[in-house]
Amino acid sequence: VMAVVGYAINYLGGNWGATVQIILVVMSFALLATVFLSNGFRTKIKVFITKHFFANQFDYRVEWVKLTQWLTRAGDTSSDVYHAGLTGMLNAIQYESGLLFKVTQNGYECVAKASPITNTALTDNNESSTDSKENNATCTTLETLASYSDKNGWIIDTDAYLVKPFDYEGLKLDRDALKAWGYQLFVPFLKEGKLWGFAVLASGDNEKITLNWEVKDYLTAVSEQVGTYMQHHEAAQVVAENAQFAAFNRMSAFVLHDLKNVLAQVDLILANAQQHKHNPEFIEDTFETLEHTKARMEKMLKQLTDKKAVEEGVNSEFLISELAKDVVNNRCSGLRPLPTVHVLKETAVTVDKDKVANVLYHLISNAQQATADDGEVDVVITGNSDNKSQLVLIEDTGSGMDKAFIEERLFKPFDTTKGNAGMGIGAYDAKTYIESIGGKLTVQSEPGRGSCFTLYFPIG
Repeated sequence: VMAVVGYAINYLGGNWGATVQIILVVMSFALLATVFLSNGFRTKIKVFITKHFFANQFDYRVEWVKLTQWLTRAGDTSSDVYHAGLTGMLNAIQYESGLLFKVTQNGYECVAKASPITNTALTDNNESSTDSKENNATCTTLETLASYSDKNGWIIDTDAYLVKPFDYEGLKLDRDALKAWGYQLFVPFLKEGKLWGFAVLASGDNEKITLNWEVKDYLTAVSEQVGTYMQHHEAAQVVAENAQFAAFNRMSAFVLHDLKNVLAQVDLILANAQQHKHNPEFIEDTFETLEHTKARMEKMLKQLTDKKAVEEGVNSEFLISELAKDVVNNRCSGLRPLPTVHVLKETAVTVDKDKVANVLYHLISNAQQATADDGEVDVVITGNSDNKSQLVLIEDTGSGMDKAFIEERLFKPFDTTKGNAGMGIGAYDAKTYIESIGGKLTVQSEPGRGSCFTLYFPIG
């Protein structure tokens, strides 16, 4: 800078060269004093020069591909994932030994080891009295490092700390314990700005690396990748567990819904028992109904025991009219108005008899509940114009539904307008089953003018 200014003065001429010379000399001495006295400024200058005038120590593209391939080869269990994360960190810097810890509510827990140093008790909770003093000092060191890194997210080089402790302002460690524990690098894993876990790494017989700016940046990037990989695995586990609970809860809701239907059948038998108990036909129908009820309850108990939300039924060829009449006479006769079955055109369809009976019962009973006692509920069985579908129309003169309710709430599971009396899965179950066999369910309704549910059962 002094040379450039000198040439400029020489070129321009003038008699103010002495003044400029004094200013430049003062500035030079000030800069020189800053370099010698300010460790932070000196470090920034060194990093700037190294970044812009020297080759990188790592080939980031190659290292990133190697790390990604290593992590994708890990197993599905948590222990495999943690071990892959730790060894991925070690491979990134060619180190041999390391321990991976996860922060818990009670402190921290060692979840993976890679050739751990034998003279440390970091993972041993059953320490002998002769080792307790050393072990306590080691654990205190680890807790101090974790607490310090939790605040600022720094990677810590313990060898550098022994030489230049002022580089880690506010960090106070027992130097004797630090020399004894054997690990050089402390690498934190952060999650939402908080310490999720950390790894301690040792070079073993390999050459130690110096924690300069490039190694810090490189290790920070690697720890971000490895930490995200392990945290993603944990999140996936939580999602899988929640899905299992959701499936079991969903299955339980359907079982509860079926239990209510069974209870309705038993109530119907008891309501007619006093009047028809001496009628042989009533007794015969009662035993048949109880036998059917027992079979359904056994099926539900099996579902609960086996924790299976969906159980494949047996498909057979049936006439829908037979199922509809059976449902109306045996399961819907306790409500008013009593439905009427009309058969206009019919072809046998291959379906699961029990599931279709449940679908018809859900829709018919819903129509009865939405219709006044002096209204009408009709079940019309007819064919489609293309002869590819068997149609079942369930029509009522009830309260009806508006378009918004049909689109947003009618087939939404666990959404009911019946309060505690309903589960909100009858219409959802009906639509789901009809679509599962290749059919469809449509609804036409207007408030105050009733509703019409149309079920399309595929033929052939």
